[in-house]
Amino acid sequence: MAGAETFASLGLSDAVGDDQPDGGGSETPRVLRLQTPYMRGEDVRELQSALVRNNFYPDRHGPNGGVDGVFGPKTEDAVRRYQMMNGLKVDGIAGPATLASLNLTSANDRKEDEVRQPRRVLRLQTPYMRGEDVRELQSALVKSHFYPDRSAASYGIDGIYGPKTSGAVRRYQIMHGLKVDGIAGPETFKSLRL
Repeated sequence: MAGAETFASLGLSDAVGDDQPDGGGSETPRVLRLQTPYMRGEDVRELQSALVRNNFYPDRHGPNGGVDGVFGPKTEDAVRRYQMMNGLKVDGIAGPATLASLNLTSANDRKEDEVRQPRRVLRLQTPYMRGEDVRELQSALVKSHFYPDRSAASYGIDGIYGPKTSGAVRRYQIMHGLKVDGIAGPETFKSLRL
């Protein structure tokens, strides 16, 4: 079960259940849900974009995959599908646990450029690159449904940048309009929100 320790080790904010009330302050994101009139705003657009990045389109056939800043029935359905596939409470409400799982945090937590250290570029080489940064990349790929090795334990999350990880990076790059080279550099990290 992905609890507070798991979220912390993944670099995600502490998560509480989606059924927890919204803090209401500007420090925490608002809980997004289907209501009348529909909720609208940049936070809804960010949620929809995160769902698209994770291949849970609010409207696969609509403009921009359904990213329109309006939390309607199709967005609620995309949230439900995401929750179901990620072991979250399936209620169609984008509350703290769902937002944390999608790596969406409050504006105060988004000062990533100020605290992030430059990452090394990860690529296939001999000997294979190894490390926690490779494991973090592999975990992000799995979370986005681009498995380094679907049939292996932990879907190939082993901290070794081998041919299967390079292949997963290539598939991710193809699907996200990035330069397809199998190298995890700044643009790929940015797209994966690493």
